[in-house]
Amino acid sequence: MPSIAKLLQNLTPDPWREKEGFSQDIEFCNRQILDDSKTDEEISISLREWLADNQPCLFGRMASGPLDLVSFCILREHDLEKSDMHIRDKIQRFRLLWKQEAIRGLRSGFIILAVSRRIVEAEPNEAMKELAMRLCFLYLREEIEEDEIYMDRLTLATPPTVENPDEDSYYEWRVGVNVFASAGDKRWWHDHRIPGGIAFSMNSAGHMARNGSLRRLAEPDAKTPLKPLKGKLGIDSLGTALKFAMLTITNAQDAPGGKATCLRKLDQKTYDALTPKCPFAHAVPPKLQQMNYKNYDGWYHTDVTVPSDYFHPNVDRPAGVKKKDLDFTYLFNDSIDNPDFETTGLGGQIR
Repeated sequence: MPSIAKLLQNLTPDPWREKEGFSQDIEFCNRQILDDSKTDEEISISLREWLADNQPCLFGRMASGPLDLVSFCILREHDLEKSDMHIRDKIQRFRLLWKQEAIRGLRSGFIILAVSRRIVEAEPNEAMKELAMRLCFLYLREEIEEDEIYMDRLTLATPPTVENPDEDSYYEWRVGVNVFASAGDKRWWHDHRIPGGIAFSMNSAGHMARNGSLRRLAEPDAKTPLKPLKGKLGIDSLGTALKFAMLTITNAQDAPGGKATCLRKLDQKTYDALTPKCPFAHAVPPKLQQMNYKNYDGWYHTDVTVPSDYFHPNVDRPAGVKKKDLDFTYLFNDSIDNPDFETTGLGGQIR
């Protein structure tokens, strides 16, 4: 595949965007992020503030805001114009830092943002899709295909227990990898927009939940890397994670063609009797009462890394896009036939 520098040259301006412009929040943040005088750290701060206020995913909003659990790798225009080896090395340095801090409970999420006015102004098409896949390749170090699910891995150290008093235990989670782009703003995939260019976002609800539970139990003077966050516990159980996952889906923003994800009504007559009861049934928010906590609908698959359906100039959802049957069971269904619960929700002990 051509280099990132070459793929940048293949991008074409978006005539629709030139006429339509961006939403006010994206336009404001674009001006900050695309300012050549800003440092990587200043861009990260601007992006963090935007995410905390405008990210429809509540996991990302909390992690970017009061909990400060997101790491950033900012690739500037001058980075993108250098060799792919330079880009790969910068991504891997920040990826390693994210994983090291995640072990200590300091981070759960990671965002790689390719900052470029050319990307911001570009039409979402085959050229942009190729750029996204190449960027993801330099991050995950494996060949990337459209419409497939790719994962990273994240580890958390947990303090000694009565059963294992001499050393920390280590748990590992699979972490989803999802593309976001400025081009999504005001299009049918509006929920996957981001200011500044094109990005990959990684966030582990399972890691956040286990980390939050440890913080809840920690004493202020505990000799552990997991210090309390002054009452800001966020997600401290998989039941809470399920609640926030459902709220994220139902809070999808209105876009051309309607909301891209939505909950289903709970049909007690036909619901699978073997499915465990809702983990937060004792405190169901009004929005979630009588809503299905096992399955939901999406016009895009929330786990697919680079959906080909995004990379068309269409503003409205293309006619060929099919509704997907999606589920939350990775957060609560501890069934032998549901390994996602172990690998993505609960986490697997590796030491």
